[in-house]
Formats: sequence, C-alpha cells, structure tokens
Amino acid sequence: SVPNMAIYILPNKAINLGLVSNNTWEPWPVGIINKANHFCGGAIVSPNAVVTAASCVMDNDPQGVKIHYNSTQREYGYKEVLVKSIFSYSGFTMTTPPKDDIAVLITQEPMSLNDKTSKKIDLPSQGSCPAVGSMVLVSGWGAQEDNPHLSNVLKHANFSVKSVDQTNKRFTAGDSGVALEYGDNGDPGVQNMQLVGVGLWRWGLYTSSKDPSYFTAVGCYADWIKSIINKNK
Repeated sequence: SVPNMAIYILPNKAINLGLVSNNTWEPWPVGIINKANHFCGGAIVSPNAVVTAASCVMDNDPQGVKIHYNSTQREYGYKEVLVKSIFSYSGFTMTTPPKDDIAVLITQEPMSLNDKTSKKIDLPSQGSCPAVGSMVLVSGWGAQEDNPHLSNVLKHANFSVKSVDQTNKRFTAGDSGVALEYGDNGDPGVQNMQLVGVGLWRWGLYTSSKDPSYFTAVGCYADWIKSIINKNK
C-alpha cells in the first residue's frame, strides 16, 4: 500500500518538492512521448487504455505516440507500447485554464501488467470529486522549479485540494510548495486508490509555483472513459 507520505523540502525533486517513488507503491503511472518528442504523464486504467490530458495529444493523431510503463526510471527499464487511437473529450478547449482537458489513449497491443510494478488504477464513481482539504497523491517525471530538465526517476507528492469547480469539471490542489511543473501535464492524481485527477501544466498557465495546480476532475468523465474502454477491448 502507498505510505502516508509527508512532504519534505529536499533538493533535486520533481513535481516541485516531490519524493522518489517506488513502483510497487504506484504501479499505474506511465510516460507518454508524443510526435513532437514532448513528455507527458498518464495512468493505466485497463490493459489497453491510458488516461492523460487532451493537451498532450492535441491533433488526436496516434502516429508516433509511445507509452512507457512498468518502470520508475524515465529513460530505461520500461516496457513500450504504441498507440492505436486517441479519444479526446469533445468539449476540450485550450482556454486558461483548459476546459475538458482529458483524453483516453488505446494501445495497439495490450500492456502486459504484472499487478506489482504495472497495474491499472480504478476509476471513481461518475460525478464524484475530491473534497476540499482532502489529499491527492500525484506521481510524475516532471521538472522542478529551479531545474528545467525532466526527472529521471518517478516522484510523488501529496497535494491538498484547495477548490472544486463542478461547473468546469476541475479542481485545484497544492500546498507547502508542491506544484506541477514542466513535464507533469497528464500526471495521475489518486485518492482512495482511484484516479480522481489529471494534472494540467503548460507554459503560461501559472504565475508562480505557489499557485495551486489545476486538475481535470476524472469523476466527471468516468462513464465516458468506461464506454471508450468497453468499445475498444
């Protein structure tokens, strides 16, 4: 089980002020490399489906999009699958903050999940949202505030939910300096072993790392995600 981590201020951490992860604690995160060689996070939700931010896969073209899983290391030790099709939510728009910024990626071949270092994360119930003041565990390979380079190892941090916007189907979370950074777009946010958030990051979205980070509220899209999974088994 995932230990109840406090947030410690340590140098050289990604997800600004995050801690090094162990993929037996968090076996669901994936790295997504798109055609432009940009890096995003994502989460395994079935053997052939990954949830990420729609802004990671803007043109919905699966050609050249790769998913790396089964490793906390960004550059080695992973398994790789290619993407067959991309389903971005129909309302997705690149406003500030983005609206309906969520997508499901269907893989060409099923991922070989071993339920130890690679495992799917459950979806929340339709319409559910994390409560203000509750904690969401966020995992990713993003940069840190004073280092523009992606992390080589998976990091995680607990983000405290600050506000919930049911109308726009998103929430904000942060605290104690933790923040999403470059490379954290699409990162999974997990609560009670369910995928409750998709992290959102892009240039110009935040004025400083002290701003709470935006997350798409996955519970508002749970039935849509399940329908895509069921149609593409």
